Amino acid sequence: MTSHDELDHLKMFLRNEPLNKITVARAFHELWKCKDIESEGRDCNCLLEVFKELTTENLNSDRKQHFTSLQDIDKMRCIWVELKSLIDEDLIRFEINEPPSWKLHAICNINNLKDELQKADTSVHNHLLEKIQELDINDLTYDDPLANGIVDLGSSQYQLVDDDYDVLVGEKCGIRKLRKGALIKSVCANYVTKRNEIQTQCKFVIAPSETTRHKNWVEGENDRAQIATNITDTLLQEIKRNVLHKISKASENALVDVVTRLMEASIYQMPIGLDIEVTRNDRQSDASKKRKNRQVSGSRGNKPDLMIRAFFKQRWNEIAYIESGKWKSTGTKTRNDHNKLARFTLDGYTDMSKKTEKNKLYKFCIIFGINITDDHCVDVYGLLREKGIKFYLPIIKAKIPLHNETVDKVEEFVHALLILRNGILVNLHEFNQILLKKSRSATEHDSSEEDSTIKTP
Repeated sequence: MTSHDELDHLKMFLRNEPLNKITVARAFHELWKCKDIESEGRDCNCLLEVFKELTTENLNSDRKQHFTSLQDIDKMRCIWVELKSLIDEDLIRFEINEPPSWKLHAICNINNLKDELQKADTSVHNHLLEKIQELDINDLTYDDPLANGIVDLGSSQYQLVDDDYDVLVGEKCGIRKLRKGALIKSVCANYVTKRNEIQTQCKFVIAPSETTRHKNWVEGENDRAQIATNITDTLLQEIKRNVLHKISKASENALVDVVTRLMEASIYQMPIGLDIEVTRNDRQSDASKKRKNRQVSGSRGNKPDLMIRAFFKQRWNEIAYIESGKWKSTGTKTRNDHNKLARFTLDGYTDMSKKTEKNKLYKFCIIFGINITDDHCVDVYGLLREKGIKFYLPIIKAKIPLHNETVDKVEEFVHALLILRNGILVNLHEFNQILLKKSRSATEHDSSEEDSTIKTP
């Protein structure tokens, strides 16, 4: 249900705007500034009730008559369908819920960032500082990573080279340099053969491992080969379903379904004693909700297309966020999703940092943002913190091989999902180790207190 207070902006628009500017389409535009787009029936009935309510208010007769003329439910439904189609095709975009004071927050975030860059005092940090000082706040948008105090290392505006990443990010940058294995190439070659022959699926079991560094593989190559087999078998199942034909003509949900299955294949049987899941159906992000509630009480969290979550400390914790448009998307949609993911990952990182000692978390934690781009690629970024600075690190980008891609292209895609899996494993293993140590420490402390109690006369 939509509250009356939530619709105040829409009602104010309808009461005061010139009648020639009040149309059903414009009314839907203002409605969607107040709340998320829902179903055709819900939105049309909501708008209809607003029109009816305003005809009972003390307004002039011309305005009331105009509102009465707009109460054609069939016409409203047709306009809703047309507008929703244009939004899905990214042919129109509504700027919804833009924070009114975002520039003040952006200036504060950028000034804090400049201070941290000055403290780091290396030639690369100084170069970044110069580039940021050249920027005009009026050239930024409210969802730009820099406005949130994030240095987007994949942005061309900073003019960085690969060696600069090592200076800025340190050891964690090693995640970009993990080498491909000969066995993985063999698996991918086998996939191309099986794709054409459509053979049966294989299944594998992953052995546990304790090596946890972003610059090293956690699992051995044989285990990774089994995971790669699982991923390529999932791709084969999509080929069998003629999925390329479906996603080329269907809605965004069709592609989200494919991405969900591929993500589930890549995190299957993780060698760690935690429940892990891929969520969908536009579930709101708890981390986003907490951040927005700190600003305005009762706010709802933003909703990524998919999240990867793990269950520990008696609750689900968000470790990766995924945004996906239609197969036939646009560069604008890709960029908007990129900025949205940077915000999601920052919320996730902030939420994680409240659960343990920050200094320990900063040594290993990377929260992942995965964007399905307009050129049909999976683009993996990671939000991390180094020397007090938040960075959004481009990790790997690879095309989703659903057509007649070569062995190398298939291998690159599988490699991208293996890197994502490895990064999630490092995060969860290290975080779990911290929790176990705290638990053991608390148990020992309790035992010590019991001994003291027994010995006291």
